[in-house]
Amino acid sequence: TAMSVFCELDCDGRAGERADVRRSIVEILRQASGGVPRNYYTAFFVTRVLQQAGGKGTEALLGQVQRKLLARQVRAGEACGSWEPRDAYSDVGGPVYATTMAVLALKD
Repeated sequence: TAMSVFCELDCDGRAGERADVRRSIVEILRQASGGVPRNYYTAFFVTRVLQQAGGKGTEALLGQVQRKLLARQVRAGEACGSWEPRDAYSDVGGPVYATTMAVLALKD
């Protein structure tokens, strides 16, 4: 998962050299090419992996994921500037969770 790869890369500066981590990064890149991940939690970890992994194509994919996240931002009304809670974890976290995770995923 993107979370496990993020942890590997964050805790071990040489983890990106391991074949298993490289295979996982390739799979994350493949999944990220589809746009925004299925939930904000995953989006956060995918963007972190893309930032840490670097390499060919990661910057473009990162930009794509971030643009699609920004497109989901509420643009008018009382909730302007927030993100709608519309993923698997939103029942628990609501708009605070959705907005927090979206903003963290967008952070450079």
